[in-house]
Amino acid sequence: MFRNSAFVVAFILLLTSNTLADQTDPEFAMQDVREFVEAMGFVENRGLDISKGIESSSGLWRIVIEEGEGPKPRSRNSVTVHTTGWLADGTKFWSSRDGEGEALVNKVTGFVPGFTEGLRTMSAGGTSLFVLPGSLGYGPGGNPGAGIPPNATLIFEIELIAIEE
Repeated sequence: MFRNSAFVVAFILLLTSNTLADQTDPEFAMQDVREFVEAMGFVENRGLDISKGIESSSGLWRIVIEEGEGPKPRSRNSVTVHTTGWLADGTKFWSSRDGEGEALVNKVTGFVPGFTEGLRTMSAGGTSLFVLPGSLGYGPGGNPGAGIPPNATLIFEIELIAIEE
């Protein structure tokens, strides 16, 4: 499933990971561990070097695909983004590029917590990939309408097109 280097890097990331820091339920903690490793395999299969990823203190894992040159969004801003979301196993649950291909316009604070946190690290014009542990996604309730189970690890590729006041 993994190339040897990817497995080693994913294992090291997992050992040093903050994704378990806020987990008090051992079952969900183990789910985070399993899905994080699975997500790293998905990221590597997309041709990205997972050793270049950065994890925040909250457990958000991110990798820059293309650096933007514009400003970073603030909480008060609205953003225009193209985004695709997957579960850790690679199942796509939504994409703004499907159908009409309309970009999504929303307040920075109008997304799940990990998406919002990740957006604040990006510069306009850039593209990043984020791996969110369950606590930074839809949490214990999941999002049944989108096919997202409780505490699911989520993967988002986000292109930050524009920032509006």
